[in-house]
Amino acid sequence: MSESRRRSPVGQLYAVYSPHRKDILRGLFFLFFQNSYVWLSPIFIARLIDLPESDPQTRMARFLVWGCLMLGLILLNFPASCLRSRYMSRLARGISRDLRVGLAQQLQQLTLLYHSKHSVGRLQSKAIRDIEILEALPGQFVAVLFNTAVAVLVAIAAIAVRAPKGLIFFAVLVPVSVALRRYFHKRMQVTTQQYRHSFETMNAGISDMITMMPVTRAHALEGFELNRVTDRIQDVFRKGRRFDWLMNLFGTSSWVLLTFFQASFLLGAVYFCFLGRISVGDVLMFNAFFASISGSVLNLLNVMPMLAKARESLCSINEILHAPDREENHGKPAVSEVSGNLLYDGVTYSYPEGDRPAVDNMYLDIKSGESIAFVGPSGCGKSSMLALALGYIRPQSGRMLLDGADMGKLDLRSYRKHVGVVAQDVVFFSGTVLYNVAYGTNGIPREKIADAIKLANAWEFVEKLPDGMETKLGEGGVELSGGQRQRLAIARALLRDPKVLILDEATSALDVESEMLVQDALDRIMRDRTTIVVSHRLSTVRHCDRIIVLDEGRIVQEGTHDDLMETRNFYSRIIRATSVAA
Repeated sequence: MSESRRRSPVGQLYAVYSPHRKDILRGLFFLFFQNSYVWLSPIFIARLIDLPESDPQTRMARFLVWGCLMLGLILLNFPASCLRSRYMSRLARGISRDLRVGLAQQLQQLTLLYHSKHSVGRLQSKAIRDIEILEALPGQFVAVLFNTAVAVLVAIAAIAVRAPKGLIFFAVLVPVSVALRRYFHKRMQVTTQQYRHSFETMNAGISDMITMMPVTRAHALEGFELNRVTDRIQDVFRKGRRFDWLMNLFGTSSWVLLTFFQASFLLGAVYFCFLGRISVGDVLMFNAFFASISGSVLNLLNVMPMLAKARESLCSINEILHAPDREENHGKPAVSEVSGNLLYDGVTYSYPEGDRPAVDNMYLDIKSGESIAFVGPSGCGKSSMLALALGYIRPQSGRMLLDGADMGKLDLRSYRKHVGVVAQDVVFFSGTVLYNVAYGTNGIPREKIADAIKLANAWEFVEKLPDGMETKLGEGGVELSGGQRQRLAIARALLRDPKVLILDEATSALDVESEMLVQDALDRIMRDRTTIVVSHRLSTVRHCDRIIVLDEGRIVQEGTHDDLMETRNFYSRIIRATSVAA
């Protein structure tokens, strides 16, 4: 268990805020001067009321002193408030910046297996809503806590000097307040946790609903999907109501408790004034102090739910920051050159939820420049073989070797710079054609990008776009056909001049005409490159140097197209069935 996981919630919050402690101290320093009039005004008012009447000169001198001090503290509020706001803002924005950068870094290092198990909506909730809660904490909870502490200390000091017996009220108030807080603490913690989980589930459901909209519409499942999302929204509503009720009950109980003690203290002060033991000014001062303390403590108790929210948000963020499914590349040697030799050396891999190995004691030697196709029934291990070649998953036994070096000991990020991937589901940003094709590359001449587009058989439609390569694509490339998207994806891969090329069902969703154009482009970029192909299309597979037939994570047959067509196997059956259907 990591050190961060062993920390208490207070320790975890300290770890988040401690890098910004200078801003915290500066902000609290100026907050003290900003609110000094509020804390000290009861003393000023009491002293003004109790000015001696016997000596007019002394009375006037003291009046001027106390009056100037009051006005000076009021004027001090403006510069102190500006400086306090500056440092508190830098603190809050700095925390959100650091956490978001940390989350982005961690998400980039987490395995794709982790991302496949967590919905985008749930991760977005952690990166946006939870960080916003932690961002708001310094400006509210820390400021209120500081105000309460100073108000209590000033009041206790003043009462201890003027009427020490009044401290008995504090001796009773503090343990009662602590008991009230402890009573509600556990309930607030559980309720906040339930609300957060419900909110994340709703976010994930809405994200899935938007993603699945084409499927939903195609199968007339609008009602089903709406009911599913509505149930999650209703659950957030119910848990939110429960949370609001508990917060209201906590706030009301706190107000009744503190107001009762304030009224009791005032009645006691008036009684002692009747007895002549304290002055009228002291009565007003004590009442003002207790009102200030009551308000501060009440504010503190009211923001306690925020502390519970912050704790849950921090736990939520730590689910990502301390997730174990990291791809560790730091400190490993970088790959500067790639020839493209890949060796599966007795590789076995099983997914956590699998009941059998996805790849079982695999031995396969892929030579540099060789083209290999993986075929087989669904679940035979094709995608796992690609994931192993890319280093997305690591062998649980055996080794993956790249040009004779163990991939587990290499910085795989540097290796993937020499890899091109063309998948069935092509992802584009909403930027221009130029930006999407040149994504991740810097300083590439415009002419070279145009050449890559031409080699990918995409120039014929790109030059007809309204602004050519400067035409902005819709989000996800929705303004392009499937074949057009695939050809731009090939251009993107070609621009990287990869030594290893991965084709994952790159033509499976295309019509015949688009397939011919895409296949022609693929044939060009496959030359002199190590190519691994997964496809059910004959045109993509048949010209590969070797076709590997997989079943239950093992090689059951391999050879060229002609070799495999001479025997009865999965590949030959599919080819013959396709020919008969045609």
